[in-house]
Amino acid sequence: MKKILLKVFVISLMLISKNYAIDIDTVFVQIDSLTERLQIASPWHFHSGDDTTWALSDYDSSEWDTLQSWFESDETKWTGIGWFRKTIVFDSTARNKSIALQMYHYGASEIYLNGSLVHKFGEVGADTSTEKIFQPQNIPIILNLDTNLVYTLAVRYSNQKSIIDKRWMKKWYQGNGFGISFRDVNSAFKELITQGKMGAGINMGISGLYYSLSILYFFLFLFY
Repeated sequence: MKKILLKVFVISLMLISKNYAIDIDTVFVQIDSLTERLQIASPWHFHSGDDTTWALSDYDSSEWDTLQSWFESDETKWTGIGWFRKTIVFDSTARNKSIALQMYHYGASEIYLNGSLVHKFGEVGADTSTEKIFQPQNIPIILNLDTNLVYTLAVRYSNQKSIIDKRWMKKWYQGNGFGISFRDVNSAFKELITQGKMGAGINMGISGLYYSLSILYFFLFLFY
């Protein structure tokens, strides 16, 4: 009886481990749900260092470590540059559709879909002399899907500031890494336009305030 219970326990652990690996590796996306932003879940398969073959869709990353896409400054796995991978599975209505990808980070990144570079923000580098920082601020990037429903999403990311000045990163960003999400194209650009209008309104308000104060001080000077 004890042997039977032990076997059941071992099999249960194997099934749990298998399901956990699938959850880590795979994100399921319903196109109809993308009117709201879909944040790509953490953790990701992660490998420190840099190798262009890690972008390929048929590369086996099952033995890689795992890491949150947004992680603490003292994360021991992080060395300033690395690759993140996930499998994205779309529903059947996604064939030949376009979606928006939005990204937020400090540092630089390259985004690959099934081994092909679709966009890059700044210049990824292994040190400060080669890295060029760019902050995308959720600017929509269009991904044109084909007849496939399963894609490998790979992100090549560097943030040398997180290594050489951890205190600054923790103060202003509360950690390192990136946020990445999918959204319907129309919704993504409407949000971008709305944010642009809000930003312009705030800037005009601040400018108007300074302009009014300058006129006030000018008249005070004249009457004085």
